[in-house]
Amino acid sequence: MISLGELKVYADKYGVDLAYIERDYALSWFLAGLFKNEILKKILVFKGGTAIHKIYFLKTRFSVDLDFTLKKPIEEAVLKKNLNSVCDQSYLDSGIEFSLVKLKKTREVRGEEAFDGRVSFVGPRGQRTVPQRIKLDFTLFEKIILPPKKLPIIHPYSDNCKGKIFAYQLEEILAEKLRTLLQRTQPRDFYDVWFILTQKDVWVDKKKIVSIFFKKCKHKSVEVIDWSEFFQSSKVIGLTKHFESSLRKQLKSVPDFEVVKKDLQRILVDIFKRL
Repeated sequence: MISLGELKVYADKYGVDLAYIERDYALSWFLAGLFKNEILKKILVFKGGTAIHKIYFLKTRFSVDLDFTLKKPIEEAVLKKNLNSVCDQSYLDSGIEFSLVKLKKTREVRGEEAFDGRVSFVGPRGQRTVPQRIKLDFTLFEKIILPPKKLPIIHPYSDNCKGKIFAYQLEEILAEKLRTLLQRTQPRDFYDVWFILTQKDVWVDKKKIVSIFFKKCKHKSVEVIDWSEFFQSSKVIGLTKHFESSLRKQLKSVPDFEVVKKDLQRILVDIFKRL
């Protein structure tokens, strides 16, 4: 485990709260442990905002949750047993004290099960009285369109966490994020889509994004609306009030919401109109 001093150096470097840096550090080791586990590594595919940061882009927002699609069903008791094993193994590998404090099935439909979990950890800050927690989300109620890629964890810290994990391709992450925007329109999803689509040195297959987006929406019966209409909706207008406050602990500098909105509207209208 790295020192508290090193943690503070990274907090200063990235301009975010020390607690977020500690969680980011712990996330690496827990992810590595998940994909060392002989049962879980065969059925988990990493996705979502944390996958963007831990697999694809170091210089994006620091995320706090771990989201996975399950490739096949798993019993709650089996998942719990293996998560406890991951906690033990990750402690041996890193010195971070992980503990599974909650696992609950949140969707009972056969073949569409989902689970919600919490893992506490004691890292370099040594906070035992009120330890930080990692939120886990596992769902079978999702359709994986593109073959997952096995990619290295981004871990800038000095203790050399070198795990490789199966993750969504970037186009599929974007497609799910776009569907999520129609469903709940949170600042983090708005930012994530904008960040990826405005990276000049990153190429994504826009035809794939559009195709996967429609498949994802159909799978969960999400109504698709015109993007121009979406950006005039109360969902987007409502983000103005809390975009900056929602993201400021996760980013050194939060971009102006109106700039993000204008960029994203232009890009999405263009992508969906042309293809």
